[in-house]
Amino acid sequence: MMDEAFLRRTQAKVFVDRPSSAIRNNMLTPLVCKDSRVFTPKRLESLVKITTNLSGTAISAFRSNIIIEMDGNPNIKDHRLLELADNVAREFNV
Repeated sequence: MMDEAFLRRTQAKVFVDRPSSAIRNNMLTPLVCKDSRVFTPKRLESLVKITTNLSGTAISAFRSNIIIEMDGNPNIKDHRLLELADNVAREFNV
């Protein structure tokens, strides 16, 4: 969030929308390089749906959290992915 006083002083307001599903897919595709057996097209599609209301920054954080989690748990399950998404959503106040 931006400071209210700053917003009052700006000349114009710019709306930055959430990433589209195609952009979210592009942001999450590097996970396939981590492990293509874990991140199948079906699972990647599921992650794109999970991240619908997340900002680009939140999606990047989610992707980083997945990579960190996989270092200790290479066979990450859907339930854990949902937990990570929930944690990111809470962190970014979504």
